[in-house]
Amino acid sequence: MIILSVDPGGSGRGTSGVVVLRAPEDSPAQVVYRTAVKEGLDGFSAWLNYEFRSMCSDPKISPDVVVCEHFINRNIPGSDLTPVLIEGALRYVMNDWGKGKLILQAASGKNTLVPDKILKRVGMWWTDDNHRDQTEAARHALVYLRSIKHKPTLERMYGE
Repeated sequence: MIILSVDPGGSGRGTSGVVVLRAPEDSPAQVVYRTAVKEGLDGFSAWLNYEFRSMCSDPKISPDVVVCEHFINRNIPGSDLTPVLIEGALRYVMNDWGKGKLILQAASGKNTLVPDKILKRVGMWWTDDNHRDQTEAARHALVYLRSIKHKPTLERMYGE
């Protein structure tokens, strides 16, 4: 199984974290691609049209599942709604692509389900440029793998 995970960023100079994991049935998930997509919706749309479409044509990294943080509007005046637009762009492209499923994940609770120490243990804690966006995308992917009980990844995460 190949998982593309997205932590959508905000407008203007906002950065979206993107991580692709390969999670075979018999071994723990491994990162095969990661990037930080800059410039909000415009940058993400360009990334979708070039990088994502390129991935979809490569069977080694063509995603079976796309996990994206789902933006919840809490009626805060002036909230940046760009993450909603990025979610919509993913929905559109996936519908056009015709493969895989989109999993929308709430932002709340993910840090409890997959704390920083787990990300460090599995080698998905980065400190380079825009590391936080990519780390959060990896966290979303691991929450998904936890929810489907991907045993090899759970064993690596929790030492079970």
